[in-house]
Amino acid sequence: MLGINPNVGIVLTGVTEGSPAESVGLQRGDVILSINGEEIRSRRQALLIVARLNPGDTVDIEGLRNTQRFSTTLTVTERRPQQMR
Repeated sequence: MLGINPNVGIVLTGVTEGSPAESVGLQRGDVILSINGEEIRSRRQALLIVARLNPGDTVDIEGLRNTQRFSTTLTVTERRPQQMR
């Protein structure tokens, strides 16, 4: 199906208002297939990749929305206190 490995990708359950993800148009329901060229197979893996990033780093994201593949690049910013959990 669409040439995508069924074991790759995580679904975004939400996007924080004012975040870099929102600024590049990521939306709830998007499927993130890769981050910086690394195929994403679990939410934990994605969180570990993001945790290694620093403000100012750029992140290449490949995804899927409504059966259409997309790619975008965002710039990491410092997390606001309400974004930390």
